[in-house]
Amino acid sequence: MPRPKVSKRAEGRAAPPNIRSKATQVVAPKPVVVIPVPPPPIVVAIKPFAGNQATQGAAPRLGPGTGAGGIGDGTGSGGWGDGDGDGGDETPPIQRRGRISDSDFPSDIRELAETGFEGTVSVRFLVQTDGRVGECRVTRSSGYRSLDAATCRLIQQRFRYEPSRDAAGRPVPAWILENHTWAVEGDQR
Repeated sequence: MPRPKVSKRAEGRAAPPNIRSKATQVVAPKPVVVIPVPPPPIVVAIKPFAGNQATQGAAPRLGPGTGAGGIGDGTGSGGWGDGDGDGGDETPPIQRRGRISDSDFPSDIRELAETGFEGTVSVRFLVQTDGRVGECRVTRSSGYRSLDAATCRLIQQRFRYEPSRDAAGRPVPAWILENHTWAVEGDQR
């Protein structure tokens, strides 16, 4: 039997112990959640120009508007002016005809009516001396442009008033604030 060959090389050191690799922790940043700030509510009087505050309608400067200033063309009880208010003897406009019904709901958003819909449009409009509605502005939207526009358009077309009158009985223009709520029930299948 032949003999195994023996190597004459020098023996080396033992290998170092196994080094274990550890995974680095990955931490996702906290998500930034931005909560939108709701707009402040708009307080609307049920009856225009009514209030029990000492400064109801008062403004710190003279000029046009609904102030109780001494001079101006506002609707307050100023010393003199050419506004539609003198603080007591004015009669407000009285609606004689015109109305908006749910059947006037705009056709371009008719699909809302199929599931049911309720939305309020706040408007400010001017009753002129002839009793017709002139200028109309949306002061708070329903969220649907065509519904807001239809509300003003229908008020201007249909509403007629006995105009506001001053202490001398002369017709004077007057602004009216109004909330119109559109409520359409969905299909009851």
